[in-house]
Amino acid sequence: MVNRKHIIETLCRLTETGDEVDRCYASRALGVLGDTSAIAALIERLRDEDVDVSIDAAEALGKIGDSSAIPALLESLTHDPDGEVKTAVVEALGKIGGHDVIAPLLEMAKSCPDDMAWDDTGGWNAWWDMQLFAVKALGRMGVVEAVPVLAALLVDEEGQDIESDILTALALIGGEGEHVLIQRLTKGLPRERRRAAIALGLSKSMAARQALAYAMTDREAEVRVAALRALGKQGGVSQYLDIILRFLKDPDPEMRHAVIEVTTDLSDLSAFLASEDNANIIREKFAPLLTDSSPQVRAAALKALQGVGLMPPEMVEQIRQCLTVQDNTVVAAACTLLAHQGDQSVLVVLLQILSNQQRDAWLRSQVATALGILGNFEAVGILSWAVRDEAQPVRLAALNALMQLERQSQVSKPNSPAGAPSPKAQTNEQAQRTPLEIIIAALKGKVEPANASTVPVESANASQVATDSANASRVATESANASPVTNESANAATASNEIQIYPDDAQPSPSTESLAAEGLQNTTDDDIPKPRPAMSTLEAIAMDNMEAALLMNEPAEAASHRAEEKSSEIQEYIDIAQDNIELGERLFVPKKVEVATDVRHLSARILGVAPLKLKD
Repeated sequence: MVNRKHIIETLCRLTETGDEVDRCYASRALGVLGDTSAIAALIERLRDEDVDVSIDAAEALGKIGDSSAIPALLESLTHDPDGEVKTAVVEALGKIGGHDVIAPLLEMAKSCPDDMAWDDTGGWNAWWDMQLFAVKALGRMGVVEAVPVLAALLVDEEGQDIESDILTALALIGGEGEHVLIQRLTKGLPRERRRAAIALGLSKSMAARQALAYAMTDREAEVRVAALRALGKQGGVSQYLDIILRFLKDPDPEMRHAVIEVTTDLSDLSAFLASEDNANIIREKFAPLLTDSSPQVRAAALKALQGVGLMPPEMVEQIRQCLTVQDNTVVAAACTLLAHQGDQSVLVVLLQILSNQQRDAWLRSQVATALGILGNFEAVGILSWAVRDEAQPVRLAALNALMQLERQSQVSKPNSPAGAPSPKAQTNEQAQRTPLEIIIAALKGKVEPANASTVPVESANASQVATDSANASRVATESANASPVTNESANAATASNEIQIYPDDAQPSPSTESLAAEGLQNTTDDDIPKPRPAMSTLEAIAMDNMEAALLMNEPAEAASHRAEEKSSEIQEYIDIAQDNIELGERLFVPKKVEVATDVRHLSARILGVAPLKLKD
């Protein structure tokens, strides 16, 4: 066994005797080892003639984390002229922590010290990076004394570029820092309220939760969404679930979508759904969303319902109707949910979608996956055809579905060797081979390119497996016609139950009494300005936030004059962006994949991870 002490001594000598590369790597290695006996050697490297060595030495001292290195780091911070070295030193001080580093970090966060040596030959002001690392360190250390400094930075023009980091630091500090965020959440501009809500997601206090729940009734949808998602990250918020679910009637689709995602992401949702009564509550709340005017909301609701058990017949019929819409995400989510429900009547529709090469490749791959979940061996023929599809996602999904069918056959007949066909499969000419045999054949390269003329007709006419032939045929016809479901009834249903978002407390929203019972209340903010006209992205990029705010209130002539002044600068950025796009198109040409070779690779991957009992 190699002696650790000997290794450290060798590395320390190498930091003195090696060339620049040796000194860099030796310093990094000493930082990884984290032994305090290397501190003296690393301190010497802080004054190395090579800047990279000094940077690596500072980073290594930060990783070791011993306070004995603080004086040397502070000396380097003050007198080393290189900005990158100073930045590495500030980061190291933040990692070491302790009372001795608070004062210099506070000074670094406030402003650039006048007595500090600088190399002004570069175009980048390294103090910006140093200030950023100082802010992060103060937040991570929970330095209460930093709250006034950070609060001042929020209103300082120079602090706008690191606003999100300042807000995060305030949230991590808590207490007074949290109070600053809550004030900003209730009285700031929409953008400020949204960012404050995001930062409060890091706080775990009851005050933060109440403030976020309060912000869920904000007049601006972006603030409501941010507050809801931040509240969901807090954990253990099932006590607010009833209130959260009420916002499924919010007039903004982004908010309704966020409610679905937050609900399904709750850490204690599984325990909540263990009760059938609670599962029924979720089904009842999500059912109206199946006809929502927003495809994004409908798809999210369908995905969320996958974990809520079996649906009642009327909901199953609503889900089938989702197969007839034009939005692929909705159709894919409906296919997957119906497969999880074991609805065999959907087989015909799934086969038709998968065999139609004019449909979106992503949708067809999702349908292939759903066929594997459905577990009907009548799909083996169409899946074996899809293995040769031109689109790789479809090929991979088809192979995975075949393997899933193979696993199901082993579970249903555990004493049978792998590849034993089911009775249904044995009676179907297109499915004479078992799923495993098809995958092995694909591995051997026995595949041909798929095209419309090779679609298994028997698979496309598999209506015999439907539990209700008439219903399956009707759904299949609707899918073929691709007639979108009209949204008038959905809009009417949503509008009648919408949560009203009001600009002041004269008009409560929603159910003020129940919110007050939870320690919450409605948004009351007369100081919040009304939304201003939108700006173009390029105009916003060309000026900082304060300039943009002023411009929004300027007369048209003044705004036009300022736009002309910025035109040359904007054009320069546009030219650079266009050059980068053209360069990317030349460098990143999509690789053309040969179907037959790719099928063999995919088949090998599928077989490699399959825990199957193979035949001798």
